[in-house]
Order: sequence, then C-alpha cells, then structure tokens
Amino acid sequence: MPHIFYVSEISEDTAFFDEEETHHFRVVRAVPGDIIEATDGKGRIYRIELVELKKRWTRGRIVEIIKEEAPPEPEVTAFVGASRWQRMKFVVEKSVELGVRSLVVFKGDLSHPGSEKEELDKYRRTAIEAMKQSRNIWLPRMSFYPNLEEALQKASYESLIVAEMTGEKPLQKLCAGLVQPVAAVVGPQEGFSEKEKELLKNRGALFLNLSQNILRMETAFIVLVAFAMNSVRK
Repeated sequence: MPHIFYVSEISEDTAFFDEEETHHFRVVRAVPGDIIEATDGKGRIYRIELVELKKRWTRGRIVEIIKEEAPPEPEVTAFVGASRWQRMKFVVEKSVELGVRSLVVFKGDLSHPGSEKEELDKYRRTAIEAMKQSRNIWLPRMSFYPNLEEALQKASYESLIVAEMTGEKPLQKLCAGLVQPVAAVVGPQEGFSEKEKELLKNRGALFLNLSQNILRMETAFIVLVAFAMNSVRK
C-alpha cells in the first residue's frame, strides 16, 4: 500500500485516525490486519497494523517507528494576510512543501471580508494533505489572529522581513544574512495598510522589493519564504 496516512492521536502503542483518514482507508480498500505507514506530523513515521475500522474513526496498533526527523531548518515562521480561499489554499500547500515551521494567518486591514478564524480547520486539513503528498513529516503549527499587531506580539523572531513592492531593499542586494528564527510577512492580496506598514517599520522590519513586476500574493509568499530559507546566517 503506497500511501502515507496521518495519525491524529497516539496513546502508548495505539493509534487513532479521524473521519477523514478513515474515508481514505475505504478508498484504498484497507481492512483490519493491513499494515500501513502513517505520520504524526511531528517528525515520525510509524508502521501500523489496522485493528478496527468504524464509520467515523479507525484504531490501529503501532508496530514500530520506522523514521524520525528533526524539525526543519532554518526556523521560519510565515505570516500571511488572510485572502480568498483559493489563494490561501495554495499558500498553505507551499508552506508545507517549503518546510515552514509555523504558519500565522492574520486578518489584515485590507483583507477580503469573511476571512475568519473558522477557516483555520480548512487550512489545517489542506496542510495535512500537502504533508502526505510531499513526505514532509512535520506539520506546521497554525494560528489565526484578528490583526497583524497581535500576530507579531505573540511571535518570537530575530529577523523580520516583509514583502512590499515599495520596499527600500531590493531582494538581490540583501546578502548579509538573516538570524533565525525568521518571521516572513506577506500581506493579503490587497496589500498592507499604512498603519500596518508603520507597525512593521517600528518593529525593525526589512522591506523587500521582490520583483520589478507586481506579484500575486501567493507568488510573493513563495519568493519571500524561499529567500528566508536560503539566507539564514550559518
């Protein structure tokens, strides 16, 4: 069975799978006694024997831990202003693929109406699917804040970089290196308000001009996070 699954809860040698993963078991026609591989999203892959498959949950027995990985390096927390679902879905998927340690969604002053905390469950489910597809076995920590100021207050970082087309520092000229943990901030598709720009400036942010062209929010996200991943001072 080539698939990797997500185990939502582990208690001693017992593994529990939620309704979503139970549905996936049905799709691949898994039955009690099958041996599957599953990750807990915390750096481990287990070999698990399925014991009981119900309508909304599945129970299994852990046979062994077959892989353990340290958290992804460097430590990057990505901040993104809440935007429409299709853009956010793309951002969440790329966060996992790039190895972001934490993803913080904030409701920007210019965010599209309706971008609320309830979306966090959808983001998490998307992240789980991306984790399984990419075989990155660390699930980013995910959180939502009603504004950028509160999101930054709760964060811990040494370097703060911001994607902003009017940025003072062109990306290609910033070569001194960043100190981790790094906070990489991208606004919603509509951009940052003047109040948010002032807040970031007061926190010592480096405003980076990512391109001579206007980038979509999700494109700016990939460029900024990839830059952060490769610019941490060794």
